[in-house]
Parts: sequence; structure tokens; C-alpha cells
Amino acid sequence: MYMDNTEYIAMLPFLDQACFGSYLILPFQFLEGDFRFEWADSNFSPRDIETVDLSETARSMMNRNNPGSIGQCWMIPRNILLNEMAGIKDTEDLPLYVETEKGRRCFTLTDSWLYVFHSHVAFLAIGICFDEIETLADIVNLGGMNNRAAFCYEDASGRKDFSFSEWVDHFTAKLGLHGFFSRESNPFADVFTYTLAVISERFPNLEVMKQATFNLHLMIPFNNPVRDNSEEDVRFVYAKIGEISHTFRWAACVTSQTLSYIVADPKMDFKSQMEIRGRAGLPVVMFALYEKFTCIRYIKALAETDIHHLNPIQKLKMEMLEFKAYGTLSPSNISRWSNIKQIYRALLETNEIPDAIDDVDHKISILAEHQRELESIRTEMLTNLITAFGIISILESVLGVIQILLGANMTIWIASILTTLVLFLIILVTLFRKRD
Repeated sequence: MYMDNTEYIAMLPFLDQACFGSYLILPFQFLEGDFRFEWADSNFSPRDIETVDLSETARSMMNRNNPGSIGQCWMIPRNILLNEMAGIKDTEDLPLYVETEKGRRCFTLTDSWLYVFHSHVAFLAIGICFDEIETLADIVNLGGMNNRAAFCYEDASGRKDFSFSEWVDHFTAKLGLHGFFSRESNPFADVFTYTLAVISERFPNLEVMKQATFNLHLMIPFNNPVRDNSEEDVRFVYAKIGEISHTFRWAACVTSQTLSYIVADPKMDFKSQMEIRGRAGLPVVMFALYEKFTCIRYIKALAETDIHHLNPIQKLKMEMLEFKAYGTLSPSNISRWSNIKQIYRALLETNEIPDAIDDVDHKISILAEHQRELESIRTEMLTNLITAFGIISILESVLGVIQILLGANMTIWIASILTTLVLFLIILVTLFRKRD
């Protein structure tokens, strides 16, 4: 579509020299008491969200000193992650390779992030950088349940094959995390990719930005511009146009499983741009994914809950109430900047998160109402049972009194009659006083 567009063609030399990186965001869950917070604090770098790109409200939600926080995060240095995942002592960038039938491509790890939320969901954002965008497609195989790529690295002793998913499982098991849908599932099956491309030249117009970010989303080279009208969950967000240059500095393409971000930096300082994405951009994605996977966890919990037991339903209802009140964030409250609000809104829309929250809340309310009806029926049955036992007890007592009186002398009869008359008079006096 854009091969005849002179402005896009003019941008190709700069796009072809792009530096690429991505955060592979993998969802996990954990049971109460399983996550090893002390181990994470001692091995990683605890961080609060400090970027001014987010509002004070959003920052406080991830502040570990705030009693109302919804979670906390850590930055994991590259060498520590590699050591904990694979036992590799690495002081330099160790080249890793992904191999498919198309060939072998190189990538390296960068600093990564771990987010853990009080709703028992967690996300590991593995930072990687690479020279060809097809490398990312080979690693994640987005949309596929199985990854047929092979992985290896080379050290002094030669080639070493490894499984990237097994590395991740080994690392997350140390933390007490496990796969979101099953312990044996491929952690990359539900990966969300937050991808960065850094170029040196600013964009001339919106259409060029759309095409470039869409190619980045599809993980295909820029020199093969395509459009796929079947993708309806695509949103584009742009920077404000430069007042002097009348050009654009960055653009983003947002879908349900990708956020593809291209920024123009004349210095081509990729490391700095990657750090900014991790520190300022990643929290926006995490807030949205936290809401999405918390809803999924509640759906799983409902499916595993016995509807005849009241306490689990009531506990879920209280958790959902707290989640809606304190754990969700509207686009208007996440930032003062319109562009960030748009990215966050696009993440919510493409993942249909507001609908998911309403759906879970509705399901829990239906089950809670059902529980109230069951409880009402049980209470009524218990009341009827107590009444029946009461009547039987009264009859038994009356029969016992009659039996005693039948064998009693005149004094006991007179005492019984007088006691009955006195009780009757007391009841009458009480009734008349109430009426007055």
C-alpha cells in the first residue's frame, strides 16, 4: 500500500537501521503464602514507580509503603536473571540464539522487571534486544500454543542447547510462581510483547507512523509494508506534532497482545530508551494486564467453588468489591498526559477489560444471591424443625403434668390451679397496660 508513497520510502533507510528491544511479559499466579518476598528483596532491586508520566494516584498504587497499595515491583539486572534462570555466571552480554527453519538469529538479555500483585497474579517482563525484528517473531511465536524454535548459546566448551521456557519455569519456581492455566503450560503461550524500535529520524506524517508501527506489531521488516484489515483490535497513538519541525517523535500501535512503540532519537541511545520504557512505559501495561488476569483468576476461582458453601462465595464477593474500589484505574486517572491516557484506554478496550470486570462482578453477585436464597431456605427449615421439636416438647410436658396430677393429692391440685390463675391474671394485666 505504501510502496508508492515517497515519504514512507524516504524513511526506509532510517527504519532499516533501527535498534530493537522488547519486554516479553509473562503472566503467572501464586497461592496465599507461596511467593517468596524476602528472597526477591534480597536478590533483586525493589522499586517504586517514580516516573512523572503517571499520576500520583497511579504511583501510590505500587508504593510498597502505602497501606492501600495493590502490589510491588522489582528490577532484575540482566546478569542476575541469567544466573538464576540458567546458572550462567555472566559479566558480559552473552549472545543467545534462536533457530528455526529460516535460520539462526541472535539476541541478548537486558534488565528485566517483576511485578507481583495482592490479587495473587504476577508478571515477569523479560528484557531482550536484537538486530532483526524477525527474531522476536521466532522467539514468541505469537498466537501459537507451541514454539518450535530451538535455542542455544556458546561458551568456551562449545554449543549449549537450552529451552527458554524451561529457563523461565526454573526461575519462577524459585519465586513460588506457577503457570496461569496449568503447571505444564508453555509460559510463552500468553505472552504480551512490549516492543521498542529506536530510529534517528522523526516521522513526517501520521500515515508513515501507522505503517511503521503496524509492521512492528506484525514483527516483519519495514521494507515489506502490509495492512491487515481483518485485525479489528488495533489502535494507534501518536506524539504531538513538533511546533517547529512539524514532524512527530514517536508512535505506538496497541493490540490485545502487543504494544509496538517507535521513537526517534538523533543520538540512537537505545539503552537509555529501553530503560525509559521499562521505568515509565511498562507500568501502564502492567496496570491493564493486572486487571485482565485478576478477572481471569476470579473466573477460575468461581469454576472451582462449591456453590453450596457460603464462605468462599462471600470471600470472593468481598475481594471483588475491594478490587473494583481500590484495584482498578480509569484512563482519566492514570496520567496528566493525553497520549498515555490513550495508550492505557487502548489496552483496556482491546482486551475488553471493563466488560470482563462487569462480567465477573455479575457472576459473583448471582452466586451470592443464590447463596442468600439457600441460606433463607435452610433458616426456614431449621425454624420449622425447632418449632416441631418445641410442640413435641410441650405436649410431652403437658402429658407429664397430667400424669403427675392424676396421682397427686388435693393440695397439689389446689396449688396448680392457683398458679395457673395467677399466671393468667399477670398476662391480662400486661395486655391491658400495653393497650393503654
